[in-house]
Amino acid sequence: MTFRPFAELVPVLEQLKLRTARPHWLFVDEAHHLLAEEREGLGDRMGTWPGLFLITVHPDQIAASVLAEVDTLIVMGQSVSETVAQFRSRTGWPDVADPPAPDPGEALLFQRHVAGEGRRLVVTPPTAVRLRHQRKYAEGKLGDDKSFFFRGPDGRLNLKAHNLDLFMQMADGIDDTTWLHHLRAGDYSRWFRESIKDADLADATAAIEAEAGLAVGESRARIRAAIEKRYTGAA
Repeated sequence: MTFRPFAELVPVLEQLKLRTARPHWLFVDEAHHLLAEEREGLGDRMGTWPGLFLITVHPDQIAASVLAEVDTLIVMGQSVSETVAQFRSRTGWPDVADPPAPDPGEALLFQRHVAGEGRRLVVTPPTAVRLRHQRKYAEGKLGDDKSFFFRGPDGRLNLKAHNLDLFMQMADGIDDTTWLHHLRAGDYSRWFRESIKDADLADATAAIEAEAGLAVGESRARIRAAIEKRYTGAA
């Protein structure tokens, strides 16, 4: 969703809430895009929205006026300390002891007026297969900001892969120097983690990237196998 449609949706939701008291909850995914600091005025309107949930991997990029109203923070993944530090730098929440990384299947919950390292929560995985998201990343079309670009060591290339299918087609066709440049820079695992949002795939790929002396063909084959294991739509 681009900025303009979301900006136009907000007053519609406000009027709906005045008339019907609904929606009770509003979830904003990719909140660092839709409620970024530069979205002038929008952050001020959304900051006081009751029942607002913000989903983001970059809390430091959300408008300060929105973050100022947050009273509960739930963090998952292995970068808990970094995420909490980014959040506190924008909100002025009091510092606490460096929080430990949660175990797999857990999250940490922090509340503004409750001191401590955070309460551990057990995350129940969804029972439904995420077919829509699998198709999106395997066959859909990601924007320029989410696509992977094969550029090579000298930046002479500008080959855009806007999904996993195209990524693997290009991976098979590019020269070894370009493939190794991105492999050694950790670009593949970074893309899987930040744009594809698949931590398991990113971790598996990072292990391949870190394996010294691995043949070029073997690294391509293993990354392809890791993708195909999770995304049946991948080429």
